[in-house]
Amino acid sequence: MDDALCMMRRQKWPLRVYTLLRLPDSAGTWLVASNTSSDRTSSGTQRKKISHKKLAGIGATKPEHAAQVRDRSLVQQSKRSTGMNVMTQSIQAFAASRDLKWIFHFTRQTNLDSIMSKGLLTRKKLTQDGSGVTFNDDFRHDGTDAICASISFPNYRMFYSLRQKDTSARWAIVYFNVEILWKLDCAFCQTNAASSSVSATPILERCTDAALRGMFAEVEGPTRIERKLGNEFTTDPQAEVLFLQGIPKEFIAGIIVETAQEAVEIAKRYQGIRVVHRPDYFSYRSDWTYWKTATTHG
Repeated sequence: MDDALCMMRRQKWPLRVYTLLRLPDSAGTWLVASNTSSDRTSSGTQRKKISHKKLAGIGATKPEHAAQVRDRSLVQQSKRSTGMNVMTQSIQAFAASRDLKWIFHFTRQTNLDSIMSKGLLTRKKLTQDGSGVTFNDDFRHDGTDAICASISFPNYRMFYSLRQKDTSARWAIVYFNVEILWKLDCAFCQTNAASSSVSATPILERCTDAALRGMFAEVEGPTRIERKLGNEFTTDPQAEVLFLQGIPKEFIAGIIVETAQEAVEIAKRYQGIRVVHRPDYFSYRSDWTYWKTATTHG
């Protein structure tokens, strides 16, 4: 559906390396430090502190089958026939109330050439295209061919696991404006999409504003306040959004890397793309101690 968009020429902007970007804070503002003084903005809001340590994730995919094609068709038919404008407005309003700004997808840096030129394609399209990208998993256990992404912070539990499996790989986090939640076909999952509780839920039930709200609902155990979660964070760090037909490159807002040197290198490779040095996004959220305990005793 987005082939035409994917073929559009990427805009050329001056080369800039951004060393600090607020993504986002409670006031929805960001602070950018770059090598161009005119790009510098400021905010009186104090930046939230995120502890530094590694942890986060995503998956690959099984070949697409008839059920996946049917699910995507049902989602599109449902949107056309059941008050899409109302749904869109509800998702937009909820995103604004939670101060949701960014959607994140992490990947190996070796995959960036494909992503910057074609966007995030489903595994089936990548296989047909022969792009030679490296997938995070041999199979997708959630039964879809979708692109996995996280709201407001990367899935640090899976990200950490993948980085430990391949310590030689260099990683990057591609981020998108929150508008893709209502502009693209997607499903909202309260936890990892491969879990039995999520995969057992029909895809149509996960493509609603109610499903998005469910990603921020209280669950068994400590409250969100006790876990020190900001409004913009999903309750479960592994909650994810499945983009059923991928994400066109026109929606890419920028790339986050862990070191300043990587920021310089990638900014040279992809002129016109905002490159951000933010090691804290390669770390974990404030609730990591709860999940560490839950994993140990669960």
